[in-house]
Amino acid sequence: MATEPPGEPERPDMRRVFSQALAMAEVAVFGFDSAGRLAVVNTKGETLTGYGAAELLGTDPFPRLFGDRADAVRRRWFAASEAAPVTMDAPLRTRGRAD
Repeated sequence: MATEPPGEPERPDMRRVFSQALAMAEVAVFGFDSAGRLAVVNTKGETLTGYGAAELLGTDPFPRLFGDRADAVRRRWFAASEAAPVTMDAPLRTRGRAD
């Protein structure tokens, strides 16, 4: 029977904890991989866009969500950093509503 070494606190499964936190978040969370493909979307992001994670993950979601403004929104989005946050107002195209 395997046990934690004496004196070591039990460590939670961080992936599970992270997944639960994202699912319960009151804001939409979108995370991208180094190639600019969507790697993380939470339930609020699915609700906001009307698209399920299976439709968005692994894709470049900007054309679907921003239409002809996709390139401009993508440039601004990826220009953001902790030291230089970006504020933008870009209407989002949702399932069934293509502005």
